[in-house]
Amino acid sequence: MLLCHSFCCKGIGAVALKDLGIGTVAEKVCAQSLKGGRILFRNELCAATAESLNRFARDAGAYVPIERSGLQVDMKDGFISLHCIIPGQYDFKLPYPAKVVNLKTGLAVPLKNQGTCISLDMEAGESRWYSFTPLNRMK
Repeated sequence: MLLCHSFCCKGIGAVALKDLGIGTVAEKVCAQSLKGGRILFRNELCAATAESLNRFARDAGAYVPIERSGLQVDMKDGFISLHCIIPGQYDFKLPYPAKVVNLKTGLAVPLKNQGTCISLDMEAGESRWYSFTPLNRMK
């Protein structure tokens, strides 16, 4: 996903989709398909917040593991690293059904929603590491 100032919308055939009121900032969003992806434009990129970027990603159809901001999430090749910025409970959605193991304890993590969601209760500053293996790859 590429974010740009809204003046980029002129002359490239993008259409305004909707006005989003996020916090006190009214954001104009428009999108244009580009080689299977999507470009999102907004009026004031410097005013982008974690909440607005999460919303942009969800609206664009991207995989978003949590519905609200508060966790720093890094995922790659069967590894998940989570760092809590805002304490609270989170439902972490996996991209597909998987077996998840807490790398600190070595124990399997209980999942809900047919193996696609981890319930987390985290404190600010807490970090967790997990491995995950898609269920369709397990024998």
